[in-house]
Amino acid sequence: MIDDDLHTRDLLTRLLNQKGYQVESLATGQQAVDKLTQIRPSLVLLDILLPDLDGYRLCQELKANPLTQDIPIIFLSSLDDSLDRVKAFQVGAADYIAKPFASEEVLVRVQNQLHLASQRQQLNVQNTLLRQEVEERIQVEQALLAAEMNYRSLFENSTVGIFKASLAGTYLSVNPAMAHLYGYDSAPEMAAAVQDINRQIYVQPKRRDELVVYLNRYERITDAESEVFCKNGSTLWVSEDIWKVWDRQGHFLYYEGIVHDISERRQIETELRQQRQQADRLLVNILPHRDRKSVVVGKS
Repeated sequence: MIDDDLHTRDLLTRLLNQKGYQVESLATGQQAVDKLTQIRPSLVLLDILLPDLDGYRLCQELKANPLTQDIPIIFLSSLDDSLDRVKAFQVGAADYIAKPFASEEVLVRVQNQLHLASQRQQLNVQNTLLRQEVEERIQVEQALLAAEMNYRSLFENSTVGIFKASLAGTYLSVNPAMAHLYGYDSAPEMAAAVQDINRQIYVQPKRRDELVVYLNRYERITDAESEVFCKNGSTLWVSEDIWKVWDRQGHFLYYEGIVHDISERRQIETELRQQRQQADRLLVNILPHRDRKSVVVGKS
């Protein structure tokens, strides 16, 4: 409360103290300038006619200061002309009480301004939280966009085959390396041409059904080897890593996987197996003669 009239200050201090308010009473504008930035009150009751600094100018200074600009100011004045009221609101006053005043009017107006100030403060907090949430969402979206761009670059430029497949058994997308592996001219061509992965890709009937059963149990497959068809009808052997992809709510979206050509390794393994079988047959043919020779020697 800033008023040069001691009687007014004492009267209002007793009145407000009885209602539980803590009152700091000041007599001059300069005292208010020095004090307000320190105590940061919830409300200012300000007389217009002060000995050193009129209330209009003081109100303007308080509203121009970031530390005090949000404090509501109620003018108390014996000036009751409409122009005085208009000027008070123009410089930033929240309310105006003419002297002599009624105690109940002062209490109601003080309570009303404190309530409005509390609501504004809550609104500012909510707005701050909302801005933070928006900024966080923007950052998350930017991070997701960057991740998506990185993934897209990896997807398009990888030398390893990468695919996304639906639950129904169609390709949602394949990368160029995947299409090239299966003999297609482009990724869109392969994705459009393959309408049934189980029938058009896997040589072994129901092979995809076997993989899906395993995925439903373990959610991921590593190094699953299968013989597959190429576009021209030839076959090759591939090794697949396949996993399930879920959304944030835990709903299944699609299967994703990477494919490696292991035809050369399978060919080498086949040749080694054939060589081993040939060696085993030779041993079968040789070992009986050795046994007979040893028996003959034993008899002599």
